[in-house]
Amino acid sequence: MPTLDTGEVTIHYRSRGNGWPLVFLHGGWLDGDLWRPQLEHFADDFRVVTVDCRGHGESGDGDEYGIDVLADDLEALLDGLGLANPVVVGLSMGGLVAQQFAADHPDRVAGLVLASTVTSVPPIPMTDLQKHLLVPKPGYHAAVRTMGPRAYFRMLLNWVESLEGRWLAETPEAREYALDAVGGFGADGFLQVLDALYEFEAPDLPEVPAAVVHGDGEAGPVVRHCDALADRLDAPRTVVPDAAHLANRDNPAAFNGALAEFLDEQVTVSV
Repeated sequence: MPTLDTGEVTIHYRSRGNGWPLVFLHGGWLDGDLWRPQLEHFADDFRVVTVDCRGHGESGDGDEYGIDVLADDLEALLDGLGLANPVVVGLSMGGLVAQQFAADHPDRVAGLVLASTVTSVPPIPMTDLQKHLLVPKPGYHAAVRTMGPRAYFRMLLNWVESLEGRWLAETPEAREYALDAVGGFGADGFLQVLDALYEFEAPDLPEVPAAVVHGDGEAGPVVRHCDALADRLDAPRTVVPDAAHLANRDNPAAFNGALAEFLDEQVTVSV
């Protein structure tokens, strides 16, 4: 797998095909392999790039961490690969990075696709004071270090699914992929990602061609964030059937169809 040295961290990525660039950003504790069905599908017409964000997959950790840092890494990768105006597709945490990158570099985004993503973590309405009182950092830090990342993630997953009925994935393949990826994290790495999500502050988004996508089994709070993002961006919202949070892996055909329709109808690119 090719790498790019930003001068501060080594970023691993996958690149296939030629044409207008499509850049895919994965969710927290996952890696670029999340997008394997999209890499295989779109590489005939586009240059598809999937990224292992710093601290994930084969990429290095670096000295700093945060959604803004991940957006800076994306800028460095695009510069290194000579990609001027990609369509950026982000799922979950990747959607936060995509939002930050678009806000920081509106002239460098040909299109923005936000999948199964939010504008704050936890994704429920609360003030900053309520957040720090109800979900204090020391509390979840202690829980992760006591239980271990995999058990902590499973606890959160079971809690959400007890309320929502389903959330992470509809298919065993997608669920197993996610749990295996999370299980590869130590406490320090897991917490730096969780802290980045917790500390994210939604930026003002530019007027760019955009679409919002989520599965029909997505958790209610995430759906409400997706609705708000679609309204804010004046963007179409597509609900992928038979899919949950990892909609692109649960139902690749429907997800790819929604993305292809967006690219065909709303993004002006030369392919």
